[in-house]
Amino acid sequence: MANHIRKLEMAITEKEVHVVCFQILKEGNMPTFKVIRSKLGDRGSNSTIRKYRDSWLERLEDGFDNPALSDIPADLKIPIQTMWSTALTLAHDITRDENDKLKIEIHTLNLEIENKNTRIGNHESTISDLISKNENLSKSNENLITHIEKLNHELETLTKENAELITVANRSKDETVDLKDEVQDLKESLKSLTSELEKQKSFTQDLMTRTASALKSYEEKENNCSPRTH
Repeated sequence: MANHIRKLEMAITEKEVHVVCFQILKEGNMPTFKVIRSKLGDRGSNSTIRKYRDSWLERLEDGFDNPALSDIPADLKIPIQTMWSTALTLAHDITRDENDKLKIEIHTLNLEIENKNTRIGNHESTISDLISKNENLSKSNENLITHIEKLNHELETLTKENAELITVANRSKDETVDLKDEVQDLKESLKSLTSELEKQKSFTQDLMTRTASALKSYEEKENNCSPRTH
């Protein structure tokens, strides 16, 4: 790969390309880019070879008596002049064929570029959708975290309130037991007081009976002792 790059970077001259084109014509072949590059030892870029080959075609169209062609090797002039008409036709055919090929290649490349742009657009749309979904998921996740934190806070509050209720319930239970004991004591006291009251009532009743009896006896005694009047 490195050697290939170095060969591409090696400069080629216009004269080299022209001489090679004439050699190719002399051999009965068409001076295509591929053949020219092969003759040049795979040197030069396509754009440079095209430029120099186009200038060679212009020289063919100007004719071989042009003073500018004085640099053509002498041993090539006669066969070149003989092949001039055919070469010029072939050169135009080559140019036309290669232009047609280039148009097809350009059209194919444009289709590929359009297809790739479409795919890129689809990928960008997919990426945009994924980014949007990710943002929505992130927002949902944030909302979920907030909700969980709220639930945890509520759970903590309820746990605290439940503990307080348990404490109050235990205290109420103890107070209920104490109240039951007090009620039982009150019942016992009431029972004792009721018994005492009954005793007092019985004693009072007995006292009243004895008092009435004593009073009656006294009255009878008084009546017996008082003088009778006739």
